[in-house]
Amino acid sequence: MHHPILCLASVALLAPFASADDPQAFFEQHCIHCHGEHKQKGKLRLDGETWNRAEENKTELWQEVIDRIDSGEMPPEEEPRPPANERSAILSHLRTLLSKTTANAKPKQVTLRRLNRLQYRNTIRDLLLLDLTVNDPTEAFPADDKLEGFDNLGEALQMSDFLLRQYLKVARRLVDLSTFADHKPEPVTYTLRQEGKSRPKNFSTGRDDPTRSYAVLTSNDERAPGDPRGQSLTNCRDGATHDGYYDFTFEVESQGRGNLTKVFGAQRRNDYPVYRPEDLHRFEIYVTAPNKSSAVQTRPRTLVHAIDLPDEERVVIKKRIWLPKEWRVEVGFGNGYWGVVDPILLVDPGFDLETFRELPKREQYSLYGKLLIDRFEKADAPRITIHRAIETGPVYRQWPPASHEMIWGKEGQSDDEVVRIFATRAFRRPVSEEQIAPYLRLARTSPEGLRSAIEAILCSPRFLYLQENGDELDDYAIASRLAYFLWNTMPDEALLKDAAETKLRNPKTLTKHLERMLSDPRSDEFIHSFVWSWLHFDNTVEMAPDPIKFYEFHRNRIDEAMIEESREFFRYLIDENLPIARFIDADFAFINSNLARHYGLPGKVNTVTAFRKVSLTETPLRGGLLGQASVLTASANGVDTSPVVRGIWILENLLGTTPDSPPPDLDLPEPDARGELTIRELYAKHRTLQSCNDCHKKIDPLGFALENFDATGQWRTQYESGHRIESSGRMPDGKTFKNLDGLKKIMASDLRQFSRNLCTKLLTYATGRTMEVSDRPEIDRLVELSLENKIGLKDLLRVIVTSEIFLSK
Repeated sequence: MHHPILCLASVALLAPFASADDPQAFFEQHCIHCHGEHKQKGKLRLDGETWNRAEENKTELWQEVIDRIDSGEMPPEEEPRPPANERSAILSHLRTLLSKTTANAKPKQVTLRRLNRLQYRNTIRDLLLLDLTVNDPTEAFPADDKLEGFDNLGEALQMSDFLLRQYLKVARRLVDLSTFADHKPEPVTYTLRQEGKSRPKNFSTGRDDPTRSYAVLTSNDERAPGDPRGQSLTNCRDGATHDGYYDFTFEVESQGRGNLTKVFGAQRRNDYPVYRPEDLHRFEIYVTAPNKSSAVQTRPRTLVHAIDLPDEERVVIKKRIWLPKEWRVEVGFGNGYWGVVDPILLVDPGFDLETFRELPKREQYSLYGKLLIDRFEKADAPRITIHRAIETGPVYRQWPPASHEMIWGKEGQSDDEVVRIFATRAFRRPVSEEQIAPYLRLARTSPEGLRSAIEAILCSPRFLYLQENGDELDDYAIASRLAYFLWNTMPDEALLKDAAETKLRNPKTLTKHLERMLSDPRSDEFIHSFVWSWLHFDNTVEMAPDPIKFYEFHRNRIDEAMIEESREFFRYLIDENLPIARFIDADFAFINSNLARHYGLPGKVNTVTAFRKVSLTETPLRGGLLGQASVLTASANGVDTSPVVRGIWILENLLGTTPDSPPPDLDLPEPDARGELTIRELYAKHRTLQSCNDCHKKIDPLGFALENFDATGQWRTQYESGHRIESSGRMPDGKTFKNLDGLKKIMASDLRQFSRNLCTKLLTYATGRTMEVSDRPEIDRLVELSLENKIGLKDLLRVIVTSEIFLSK
């Protein structure tokens, strides 16, 4: 329930409110004038309320009043304000009253929490020990519904007959993927320019010279997603002979970077440079679907590795890659030249391309690669030379693979034993005889025996849902909650061992696991998922910037880089246990070369793949979340910026104070179609309506502080209309700022609202449920603890996982 905005206005100050013994006097003195019998601003009446007695049905109202007073929003700045001691006293009284009320309230009935798509996929990966890089079992699942931006909350994760049918289909498919019933295939090795034993299109590219002992990549072609045309080097035409791991070794060298700068750097398409000589060359490795699976230009193609190459230095790259049968590996020059001019003309303007194109097609194909490479090498033009390429496979860590043993058991194991072991792992806790009996019966009596039992377990509610029974979580439920919080997957053996020994309610044990799990690469799942949901980065996809107006945003992979920057930033705050204040302002950022140019920081970084920490002492406005392109794009509408949209974004996602919706009968002022008014003047006109001003005095200043950034986060000083951008503002409590730097200083001076919101979001994500008024006393305790001790982000996670909220329903 969300109450209308409270506008606590006061009449002339009467007798001072000296203690919390008479809260009624405080409200009569400061509030009833605007929220009494004769006037109810925001449709709120407070004169009949009792402020000395706990009333369970009034807790949300009290919490709203507490938040408005605490934020300084009430009384409004134009009215006399109570002294600080009175304000502290009334807040203390209301919080104590609220705490007593919520302590006696009935516990919330929590909805069962189903695994969302990401959690299901990761759990299947770890349960069956399968590589699912290009084999997503949730591909046909419906999208998970979101609540408060999160897709892992039990209240939103509904079950449907369609989803249930998908679980049944996928369970059967997963057993097939896990099964390796044939004899172990012997690994075979293929090399570049191999004589004798070979395969169709073995390590070949469309622009090749087979007379050379090496291959050369001169350009990149991304005409369509997954388009294999252009200069990708493919391991073979027909792909892998078996499902399995394949070992690849590439010895590569970046050459000619920075040469022919005028020639290559001058080439542009839609005013976008098609080659940037200042960037290190990027070597990319893809896994590509079989030829026969789909049309050429829509064939699935997954980037599995990307490496920034040093100049003029041979680099050996070794990767073990899982390939489903008939899938293949391609490597390419990720940021190589592409454009409107044939590359051979760039290095040899005198080449008679028209006469060459009159030759028979077969002759063109056989000659072009040699002619192109000859000229590139003579001019020392930008290229990647592949000196050596080796493929060996399939290889297996064991035979039959571990996935096969998970389904069918090890030699000598009975079907009953296999079912018990599998069910215990799948249900993430020991199973009773009553629980295991139906699956044992299936294994013994169904026509498909063990297979039927395994498929049934994979469709069981005990697998698909987290088992969080009782008011207090048992140790196994805590193990699962911690694992799905930090890893988005099932608990590992270390967690389950401590759960079996009932150690997981011990704060020291939980802290030990927190440290261990955050240092594990699987914690990237938490960072990726939480940051995306908390900051509503889905807006960067659903309201992506206009591809015509912001062409470089799409072509230059800024969308990928900006999200990665925020993830790297969040990860660094955890690893270094930096204060929460760094979210608001920081003197560093993590960027690659594409973001460096986007931010107007050319020369700071020359890596495309790797993100580097850079100092922002000369560009402080970029520090913290509000200077990151991801946030600035997520808070825009894809075409232009709006102070209202961005202001609401800050209130909702950073401060946790969602403004009310506008009244349905609101008469909005007409926009100035002639462009004679600035956007600030238009909003000033809009705020002359009192029904608008109550909200917009909070929203607009925050939004105007970000107006110097366009819809993709690039800096600007004026609008397209020519009007100069003015980013100053006045907060509801009367504090003023000149620009974003000033706003950040105001926000950082009192971190209580931001910290409370961050703590609430983390608890929401960690527990899979929304926070209620009854949770506020514990949340406030955690916030005060973090502020008093000035703890870092990792410490905040520690107090969260040891909190009463995390350890209970």
